[in-house]
Amino acid sequence: MHIRAYRSVEENKPISDITTKRAHTQIIAEILDQCKQPTAKTRIMYKVSMSYPATINFLEYLQKIQMLKLDEEGKKYTTTEKGLSYLKKHSELRNLLKP
Repeated sequence: MHIRAYRSVEENKPISDITTKRAHTQIIAEILDQCKQPTAKTRIMYKVSMSYPATINFLEYLQKIQMLKLDEEGKKYTTTEKGLSYLKKHSELRNLLKP
């Protein structure tokens, strides 16, 4: 999955991750953090402050790469061991970047 942000529909030019409000790595970390306990997609959407289509896009991607799993009923998402490993490494990198 390749997620891109655009300046405007007319320009159709990608904005670099530096100029976006949140980097995709940060959004992924926020979603995975919310899903440490089983969480419904609507709750994820509100807690991470994303639109419904963007939320669905990220949830599908994270399932595809096995960082999230959906429960048997198909209602709640939970972070997998791989996702927890990502969260740990993301935290370590953020700590390295602190002054």
